[in-house]
Amino acid sequence: MFMPSRKFCASALLAAVLVLRTAAAGDADPTSSPAKGAEWSVAPLLPANSLFVISIKDKQKGFERLQQTGLWKLISDPNVQDAFKGSLTILKGRIAVAEQKLGYKLNEVWDLFQGEATFAMCGFLDARNEQGEPIPDLLFAFQPRDKAQAWMDHWGKVVDLLNGATQNTLEITSRTVAGADLVTLSHAAVPFQISYTLCDGVFMVALGPGRIENILAARAAAKGKAGGGDGQTLGENPQYLRALEKGGKDTDVIVYANIAEIRKSPNAKFGPKTDREKLEWEKIGLNSVRTVTYTLGVKEHGLGETFFFDAPEKERTGLLKLLDGPALSGTCFDKAARNSVVAVALQAEPGKLLDRILDIASVDNPNARADAAAAIDQASQKLGADIRKDLMASLSGDLLLSVSMPAKHPKIGFGFPNVILSAGLKDSAKIKTVLDAFRRTAQDKYNFGETTHGDFLIQGAQEKAPEAGKDPATFCWTVAGDRLLVSFYPLALRDELDRLSTAGSPPSAGRATQSGNLSDDADFRAVRANLPTASQVLAYVDFGAISTAAYDFFIPLGQVKHKSPPWVDINRLPSADLLAKNLGGTLINLATDADGVRVESYSSTGIFSTLFPAVAVIGEYNKNHGGGDGEPVVGNEPELPADLVAKRQFLRDLSRNVAAYAKDHGGAYPQSLVDLIPKYLKAESKDQLFEIAYQGMQDKAFKVVAYPTGIKGPLPIMLQDGSVRVIESGQLDVTLKNGFTGEKAKPYEVEAVKPPLPPPDF
Repeated sequence: MFMPSRKFCASALLAAVLVLRTAAAGDADPTSSPAKGAEWSVAPLLPANSLFVISIKDKQKGFERLQQTGLWKLISDPNVQDAFKGSLTILKGRIAVAEQKLGYKLNEVWDLFQGEATFAMCGFLDARNEQGEPIPDLLFAFQPRDKAQAWMDHWGKVVDLLNGATQNTLEITSRTVAGADLVTLSHAAVPFQISYTLCDGVFMVALGPGRIENILAARAAAKGKAGGGDGQTLGENPQYLRALEKGGKDTDVIVYANIAEIRKSPNAKFGPKTDREKLEWEKIGLNSVRTVTYTLGVKEHGLGETFFFDAPEKERTGLLKLLDGPALSGTCFDKAARNSVVAVALQAEPGKLLDRILDIASVDNPNARADAAAAIDQASQKLGADIRKDLMASLSGDLLLSVSMPAKHPKIGFGFPNVILSAGLKDSAKIKTVLDAFRRTAQDKYNFGETTHGDFLIQGAQEKAPEAGKDPATFCWTVAGDRLLVSFYPLALRDELDRLSTAGSPPSAGRATQSGNLSDDADFRAVRANLPTASQVLAYVDFGAISTAAYDFFIPLGQVKHKSPPWVDINRLPSADLLAKNLGGTLINLATDADGVRVESYSSTGIFSTLFPAVAVIGEYNKNHGGGDGEPVVGNEPELPADLVAKRQFLRDLSRNVAAYAKDHGGAYPQSLVDLIPKYLKAESKDQLFEIAYQGMQDKAFKVVAYPTGIKGPLPIMLQDGSVRVIESGQLDVTLKNGFTGEKAKPYEVEAVKPPLPPPDF
């Protein structure tokens, strides 16, 4: 629970992302030392060896800037809100239930958070909980600004609740530290204490004894320093400062994980345990990583994100070292067509790249180099050309893969995608020698042909004996100056040759879209300007174009077929104009330098910040459609009042707990739901169980296992297959007798016998 595992780090990162979704951040300098009475930053005053830190600069400013992004304009559109009304109603119902239990409105508490916020795990306390797990040294700080008094009033209620829960045996002490009133809460039965204070506009609460005192002392000491420092605080830690630098001046959220210190901590138990894991770490290069930092910032009308792996060049190993070398040419993307929806470019010298791959392979196999050399020699003899001297030496190392959509007519601007792989050449004569050798040696497997297009020779290959039931594989190539062009079919190469021969703009009457290079595209230029770093790998996806086209195809199809996911009413969705106006291109950049490896992105909606919510949505979808531990959901279920939403969710949770009980008891269900307490359900759930009618295990998947009593109107029921459905309460008796017969759930019905297929000559 308290170990900074991958699950812990992912959860903490997701928390930061969700906070930014509602409140991005501002422009304060996180390393500045404020004057007395002014707002000040806590993060730079944390211990230099802190394990994990999440810092958000300014909620208020960030919220204003977030409202200018394409992401906000999409989710705040009235039509979108209306289409997701059902899901939002369920969410509001769950929030209402939570607020009822907590005794206050979440929005009111959220409004109390104003400026900078910091969450930190500084280490572990010299104490353990009842399960014997180490207790983390945690700290949370934020700036309430003009809401300071309201926050302290709310916090006072929290303290009163804690004191009441201990029957007024909570020990509360107060003292003055560095001009601030520090309050400490402790209890004889609890192995840790809680300290908090409000100091010059910053509220802090911590578990670690002396933690707040140390921060206040560091703040006082920082005021008298002209520069430098003894390196005892995070703001003096070169790795942390380097992470801020790599994130850029527009960084709004920073998630900082000190991997080196986490590995040192015996309580963290993080790192390779077995010889096999040690080999995997060495192959990936994780041994050379000192810190990992994620930063996010609102730039222009989009979100810029960066993952920075602090792994110095001299220490880098494995995959992290794979792309070390010269940077990608700044004009590489100029060679891609303007109407490319996907373009990926990389720079890697073939010979050096092969050597590094063999270095990684040698970790598992000491003979990898010798085996590879023998294989290359054998392949060279078979090919009739020296692979190292002829093939590798002829390539310059830059590769560009692009996927463009032909649009030759203004009415229907659509065609089969042109997929082009373009490789830079050092020696065109050598590559032609290799290609001719390939034609001679592969005649048994491929049929070869050629055609001319102007001054260019296009050659193609088609597989002679494809696998049964499969079409033969085909590909073609041509050499155009200092570029080798490869595609699946000759027409794509013809289009590309025309474009290149006319400086990117071949004449074509009535073209639906302008031709030219990708650098001529306004969407590409907008995102490229926000990622100016030199790159080894650069990937561009015109997310706006793809999303708009997919939307215009699948949403009408869903409306025609009356198919709608349970969480959205697609009949209420707006036109694709909303996507076209607010979604642009997405750029992902991988760069290496002397300090480490950086993966950056810029888009209107965010890439990395969307990853964890997207995974959660996909997981929920799989569960709701039989792909996980949850239940399939039937579309167009009756909408439930807020109180029944909670009951349905309780049944869903109950379904998982019953399944867990059955797994532990040889498939047997509990005799009574009370048997689920305390291992599967908390004791406080006992009262809710008395409101559930439990039928026990059923002999059919569609039979009812449990349902809430005393309800009129829409009624949630739990079935033997683990799903939770909704029926009208008047249907309960017949459903208990015959099982659930919803429109989308008739597992007991025998399908009509289908007529046999006609013979081939029919």
